[in-house]
Order: sequence, then C-alpha cells, then structure tokens
Amino acid sequence: MKQVICTPLSYNLWPEYARACGKMLADGETGWLYLAPTKQLLAEIQKVIWETEDLVGFSKMNLLTIDGLVELVLKRAGFSYSYLEEKEALAVLNETLKKIAGEGKLNFYSRAVGRFNYLRDLLQALGELKRYLISPGQLKEAVKELGFTGKEKELALIYEAYQDALEEMGYFQQEDLYLKAIELLEARGRELLSGYTSLFMSNYFEFTPIKDGFLAKVIALLPRVEIHLAYDRRNPEAYRLTARTLKRFEDLGLEVKYIETEKEEGHLGGEMVRNLFLGRREVMENKGKFHFAFFKTREEEVRGIAREIKRLIIEDKYEPAEICLVPRSGEDYLSIVIRIFNEYEIPLGFNQEVNLLFHPLIRDVLKLYQLKIEGIKRDNLLGLALSPYLGGALGLNGQGLEKIASTRLIVDEKDWLELAREEGDGLAGIEEIIKLVNSLPEEGKCSDYSRRMMGFINRLPLEEQIVRLNPVGQEKEGLKALKLDLTALKKMREVLAGFDHPAYQLLTGLRITGFLELLSTSLGTVVITRTEGEKGGVQLFDPSALRGQEFRIVFLPGLEEGVFPRYRSENWIISEQTRIKLAGLGLKLPRREDWDLGEEFFLALAVSAARERIYLSYASGQSEEGRLQSWFVEEIRGLFFPDQSLSSFGRTDLSSAASLRELRGWLSLLFSQGGKEGLRKLESNLPNNLLSRIEAEMLRWEVAGKGFTQYNGNLEQAKIKERLEKLFGNNRVYSAGQFSEYASCPFAFFLKRVLGLKLPEEITAKLEGLAKGNIYHQVLARFLEGYKGRRLDSSQKEEYLKELKKIIEEILTKEEFVFLNRNPRWPVLKRLLERDLERWLISELRLSDEGSAFSPLYLEWSFGFPLEGKEDEKSTEKTLDLEKEGQFLRLGGRIDRIDYSEEGFYQALDYKTSTIPENNDLLNFLDFQIPIYLLAIQELLCQEGEKVLGGGYCSLKNGKRDGGLWQLKYKDKIVHRSSGKIKGN
Repeated sequence: MKQVICTPLSYNLWPEYARACGKMLADGETGWLYLAPTKQLLAEIQKVIWETEDLVGFSKMNLLTIDGLVELVLKRAGFSYSYLEEKEALAVLNETLKKIAGEGKLNFYSRAVGRFNYLRDLLQALGELKRYLISPGQLKEAVKELGFTGKEKELALIYEAYQDALEEMGYFQQEDLYLKAIELLEARGRELLSGYTSLFMSNYFEFTPIKDGFLAKVIALLPRVEIHLAYDRRNPEAYRLTARTLKRFEDLGLEVKYIETEKEEGHLGGEMVRNLFLGRREVMENKGKFHFAFFKTREEEVRGIAREIKRLIIEDKYEPAEICLVPRSGEDYLSIVIRIFNEYEIPLGFNQEVNLLFHPLIRDVLKLYQLKIEGIKRDNLLGLALSPYLGGALGLNGQGLEKIASTRLIVDEKDWLELAREEGDGLAGIEEIIKLVNSLPEEGKCSDYSRRMMGFINRLPLEEQIVRLNPVGQEKEGLKALKLDLTALKKMREVLAGFDHPAYQLLTGLRITGFLELLSTSLGTVVITRTEGEKGGVQLFDPSALRGQEFRIVFLPGLEEGVFPRYRSENWIISEQTRIKLAGLGLKLPRREDWDLGEEFFLALAVSAARERIYLSYASGQSEEGRLQSWFVEEIRGLFFPDQSLSSFGRTDLSSAASLRELRGWLSLLFSQGGKEGLRKLESNLPNNLLSRIEAEMLRWEVAGKGFTQYNGNLEQAKIKERLEKLFGNNRVYSAGQFSEYASCPFAFFLKRVLGLKLPEEITAKLEGLAKGNIYHQVLARFLEGYKGRRLDSSQKEEYLKELKKIIEEILTKEEFVFLNRNPRWPVLKRLLERDLERWLISELRLSDEGSAFSPLYLEWSFGFPLEGKEDEKSTEKTLDLEKEGQFLRLGGRIDRIDYSEEGFYQALDYKTSTIPENNDLLNFLDFQIPIYLLAIQELLCQEGEKVLGGGYCSLKNGKRDGGLWQLKYKDKIVHRSSGKIKGN
C-alpha cells in the first residue's frame, strides 16, 4: 500500500504516525523509516514513541531527515568519500577561477578571485544548478543555444571547470552525495534497503528536483509508503505550493486520500486558512480572537507584544509555552526580542544563539591580523591591551597602560617597544603581540597564517583568564558566560585547525587581506548557544520552520511589504531573465513566482498554528518613506465581519509598565511634569534611590553651561598640545560638514574628531544608507553629464526616464553595490530609488518649462582636497582660506552641482536624501555648508563679470528645491522656490 493522505494544515498526523511506529517497535518490528524535515520535529516524534508502550530510553529508531537517509544508503553501500564543507569549497572555487582567469578566459568574474564574499554567492549559484539537476554540460549547451556571450558563458565555463576539479581531487558536496545515492539505488537498491518495509513521511511541503529524484527511487523500492501532505481541496488557493508536490506523488503512482474536517472543533487557525486567499469573505466572528496593532518603530512593536504576552500570562492565566511568536525577520529582530523579553522577565523557550564571528574573544583575534594590515598604531594596540581576554591573558594592565601612553607620542611599533623597555614589568605582552604580528607573512598559504596564530593562542593561559572573568560561585549567569566563552575558544581553535585541510593548500600566494576575509567567512558559519531555552517558555519560530506545531495564541509581527511577504533578493549571478530563458529549454530554476507561492503558504502555515487567538502587527517606520503595510494584513482582516471592531493591543501608560525600566521612565516623565511632590505619594512603591537619582539629574540640568567645574578636562601636556597642533592647526583642511559640526557643538566635535569616539552603529544599515546616497549622486552626475550647458526638454521625458533606469542598472553592477542584492529589502528600496529620481526629473522639467535660464555646468566640483579623478574636470586643489586676527581657516568640499546662466550667474545645488536643514540654522550660524560653497565659487571659480546668485538644497525625496542663501537684489532671477515662496534671504 502506497498512499498520500491530504489534510488541512491544522490537522497534524505526525503524532498518529509516531504512535504507530511505537506500537511496531513494541511488537519487535524495526523495519520502518520515518522521515521528517527538522531535527526539532524528529525530537518531538521520538518523545511520542517513547511514551507509547513504555519505550522510554529505546534508542534504535530510524528517525531521519532526507539528508540522513542519503548518508544511510552510502554507508550501507560501503561508499567512502571526502566531504567538502562550504568554506573548503571556496578555496577550490577560488583556484578554479584563478586558473581560468590566468588563461584569459574570464572578464566579468576575474574580479572575484580572492574575494570570498563574492565567491560565496557564486558557490551558492553552482549548488542551485546541481539541486535542480542541471549539469555542466547542459548549461554549456543552453548558453550556446541561447547565444549568451557575457557572464552566463563565463558561469558555464566555471561550473564545468569546478566540477572537474572536485572529481579530480575526489571531493563531494551535499548535492554530489545525492547524485551518488541515486546512482547506487538504481544499481543495488533492494540490497541497500533490505530489511526495511515501511516508510512514513510528514510535514514536508515541496522538494528540489534532486531530493525528488532520490525519494522516487526509495518509494519505488519499499512496499508500504504513507505520506502526510498538507492540502485541502476546499481551498486550493491556500495550498498552491503543496499542490505541485501532490501532482508529483500522483505521477509516482501513489493513491490519494483526503481528510476534509478539522481535527479540533472551533480551531481558529483551521477556519481562517479554509477561507484565506479567496477574496474578501467576511465569514467569521471576531469575539476577541483577532487583534491588530501598528507601531512607529520595531522597538515599540516588540515592547507592545511583550506587554501583551505578560498580561496574557498574569491576567488570563496562559502558560508561556502556549504562546508562540512567529516573526519573518532575521537576526536583528531576534536580538531585539531577546533583549526586551529578558528586560520584562518573560521566559523564552528557544536557544539564544550567537554567531561566533561576533564574540568579543574572536574579534580580538581578528584585530591581531588587522594589526598586520594597518600597522601597529597607538589605538590599535591599546584596544587589544584593554581587552579582558587577550590583554588579560598577556598580563597587560590596559587601564594603566592607557595612562602611561597618554603622556607619550606613540605612532608605531618602535614607540611601543621603547615604552615596553622603559616601563619593564607588566609590558612584556606588548613585545609578544609585536613579535606575532611581524611573524605573519604578507602573502602565503592559509596554514602560514593559521598555524602562527594557533601557536600564539596556545601559549597563552586563555582558559585560566576566561575562568577569572567568569567567577561561577552560586551565580547561574556566571556559569552560562563561562560555558559560552570556553565554547567560543574551542570553536575558534577548530576553525583555525581546519585550514590544514588539503583543499586550502591550493591557495598559494594568498595575501593577508584575503585570508582575513576567508577566516571571517568561516567564523560566520559557526553558531554557538548563548543561553539555552527555558523549559515551558514562550516559543519562537520562523514561519517556514513552523511544521507540525500549534499553540493557543500566535503573534505574527513584522507584517510589512518586503519583510512578510519577504521579497526575493535579485540573484546577480543568474538573473530572472536568464532563468526564464533557461526554462524555455526545459532547464527550470526557481523563479520569483515560486518564491511568492512559498510566502503565501508560510502565512497559511503561521495562521493555522493558532487555536484560540491571533495577533497581527507591523512597524510603520519613522522615515519619510516609511514602511508599507503587508497586503497579508488586509487578507486576514477581510475574513471577519466588517461591523465588528478589531481589538488593539500594546497600550503604553503608567499602568501598563511591564518592567522596572519602563516604570522608571514613566515616573521620570511624571516628575518632570509635576515635580517631586507628586511622586512622594508613590514613594513606598518606588525602586530604591529612584527619587535621589532624579534629583541628581535635575541638578545637572541646573548647573549646565554656567562655567567650569571640577569635572571639566584640561589638555595642557606639551606632547598632547603638539599632537593637536599637528592634526588641527592652521594646515588642517576642514570640510563644510566638519565646520558645521563644530558650530553646532564644539564638545561633540571634540569627542568625535579629536578623541575619535563614536556610538556603535548597525553596520548593515550604515552601508545601505551610504550606498543609497552614493547611488543617487552617481546616477545624477552621469545623467547630467550629457546635458551640460543645456536645459532639459519636457517632450523627451520618456527617453530621459529610460536613460535614468539604464544608468541605475549599470551602476548597480559595480562591485561596491553588489552586496545590496543580498538584502531582502533591496527590491523595495530599488523601486523607491527609481520613484525618487522620476520625481526629481519631473521637477527639473517643470522648472525648464517655466523658463529657468539655468542649466547644469559643473558636477561634483571639488575644491581644497587632493583630486581623485572622480570629480569635475574644473575642480581645484586650492583651498578656501579665511583669516581673522592672524588665525587661518582652510576649507575644502565638493559641490554636487553648479548651474550657470547666460547672464553670468552661478547657483549651487546640494542634493539631500534626508532632511533639508532649517533656514533658522543658517540664520543662527549653525549650518555653514551653503555659505562656504558660495564663497568657494566666488573666490575660486568666478571670472570677471560673473556673479554668484545663491545656493540651496534639492530634496531627492520629492524633487523640490528648498532652503538656502540667496542675494535678495536678484530675486527676480531666482527659480529656487517651494510652494511659490522664496526660501531664505
């Protein structure tokens, strides 16, 4: 008997299958296999089997993933192999590219040699081709037939050469093992699966072609097959993903049975899924089952959810384990959840993990390699000395060393060595660091770098230092921290030792920067458990992992376009257009429509897990563009009767404060509004010393700005003054932005520019923001380059738009922007970028139609700084020099655009992707950017008879020109307007 049993998502069959397996075990029957997609679900299945017929502790169970069954087949066949992990595969792929590039056969991919982040994307593309059963020969023929001559042709060449290299060296990746297992089952299937008579499978939704091919062989060889598949004929729209899987099972000859009732009466999720994606149905009563709220920020959203969960546990008596949070976001969201839930003391029932790359001990090791690249400078080495891990293990007193170093001018390693010899005791560790750094080669093999570092680490008493840093005593947290640090040290040693793998010996002549990138990539694949989940805590699942689970309450946060549904990142190696063309030849790779099907199914899966209540939320964002609410929200809202108001949640007031921190915040606010007397009435319920701390803050406010106190610093030492004079004296060239920073707050300038202090920031968000601004400037500069000295013609609008989009596509292929393609939000940001530039163009055309006499003449005009070749050809290295009472201020900058009229007038334009400065900032001498630009044009650019009309800003969000500084006597010539009014004096 071979059959597929189709049930609604809310109808879980796996417990019944598990009990059946348990009964067979109790009867002595072991010839069955049970396949499930996740280890967590396999653990749940094992528990049910143990509970059946008193089998607790019985371990001989054939509970496997499909990968596990492949290993079992290979093991039974006696097939031995050398498995290649991703990080080792990168080494093989790099040498493959290096060889082909050396033969002059690569153009597009020649730049990827030694750049392991790019190589990782390329390796994933090759793995995808294998999973979809497209061989190197098939790809090569397709490229030839389709007439590809660019990067697709190079990809086919790389794929063939890479596979040849693996076969020559005898290495196998996961996809190769599947192909080998299929080959073995074709030849010796009955022998290899002898003793097995039954196959159970549950909670799978779809299979890649390579898994499908393997399963087809297994199903054909076993007499009994039972597969549970989520599918409901009553609403095929919600099951379009699994419908394709069902069709494949039917093609294999399996009988199909349908169960079309809910397992539990009144199951909220089951009823919702039955009506999902069928248009606005309005068939359900709310009665407190469905709740929806939106928040300004992600932080507020998570706090609102945490407050509601705490209320559900305390007031409504729900157990934490009966509640599940189902975000479709990544690690950033998870870190916020962990931080806030810990603050609210809500138990979490999942392991809190940390990427090995971000553990502070590992960061210290990477800094040692960085010293070789950047040189042994003052702050670099001082940072290591202050480290509790390496600095402590080396016996360095970081704070003491910082004090000693503050009295000396330290530039390089010679100064450090001189200091170590003079001071003697306690500074021998400095010589150890310098000795290690100098022993690292500029280029070599991976093992040259890893073995030297391993020897250095092994000589240090790091284990003893970790124990000193984490005194266990009676503290549970101390034990957790100790375990985490020791695990990080162990895993780091394993990663370093891994570079002795033969595959890495292929990498010869590797520069230290390339090794550091490869090491970071390797460390980034290792995850260690920071805190084990509490038994009975609130659960957290990604929707795609929510298989075979159900809860009384489900929270679905982050319902924003691009988050859930998540947009598929554009594949820069195999584009959507290439996939369409390959599909025309029968070579099918996943497309955007396949991704969208998966997102819709994951929504149905998340909804189906809620038995009693479901909470939806999203964060609108505080930026001007904001975030778009997911269309999933209206899809779910449309299920409920329209005359029933939705229940909101996450209120914020004093009575809803769910943590000590929130209570303090509310009390501080009340104090600022009503003074101490209002709080005295609550004093018995306040945290210790809260009122005295509030009074201390009030005292600081009262004395602020009224003169020097004992807390002000005094930089009078000769060497420090000498250093400051060198860095910030008369020869310093300041940008307009730096000068404005000083005008706004000299102390902030001191902290940032002199001391080099800055707040930690999210690297990904920073890169994304910088990249967006850079893209805007490059696109506009290239576009306007072709229209210097002439006005735009509104009749050519469509041609201009095509030109802009073409320039955008060309610029996005640059190496500096490739990383954006891996961001799930990038398709949304790209559309917003195109929209902003279209608005800019419309605004420019409107000004031209209104008779503006100005046209762009200079783009990215630079003054005062060394020329790099990227600026306007009329740029100059001359500085704008200002003098007052013998003191000189030298200024430099780069002006986005300078327009010129035939009457001899100049006007400056500065593009802004964020907020335009207020006119009051100009009037109050806080914004000097435009005034400095106008002076620079007047002093360094204007010829006899030419005049500067003024300058202002152009918003790339709405295309409008606003703000700035203009000469009033020429107001009739000014076209820089907003809402019909001149901005600025």
